[in-house]
Amino acid sequence: MTHDSICLFLPSLHAGGAERMMVNLANRMAQYGADVRLLLSKAQGDLIKDLPLENVRMVDLHCRRVLTSVLPLAGYLRREKPAVMLSALDHANLAAIFAKKNRKGFHTACSQRAYYRHKSDGRQYTAESKINPFCYALVL
Repeated sequence: MTHDSICLFLPSLHAGGAERMMVNLANRMAQYGADVRLLLSKAQGDLIKDLPLENVRMVDLHCRRVLTSVLPLAGYLRREKPAVMLSALDHANLAAIFAKKNRKGFHTACSQRAYYRHKSDGRQYTAESKINPFCYALVL
């Protein structure tokens, strides 16, 4: 991997909007000559077939859960030294942020693809929707 490479991090490639967007992004960047690595907590899902294997390298971190991929992801980033990492989805964003915590000169971009609806009394539906902003502020 070159220091100009781009890593995209996702839990898997099961069909979903964020997953489709990241596959499209990886394919388009590869068409323009970028060194693209698609890092997956677990390499599974319907969208794997949509990757041109000669242009986008898929890396399976072999983790059953996204948050257990923090250490393997951190190790990969330390070894390969990519220029930047993009992530999408709440739990993948948190894993990406924690994995890159002590890397100097490394950029991580997190993409939020969730829509939080409110209950009639104004409370949000999930605890995750309240915890994530605090976690992002804590580690950034």
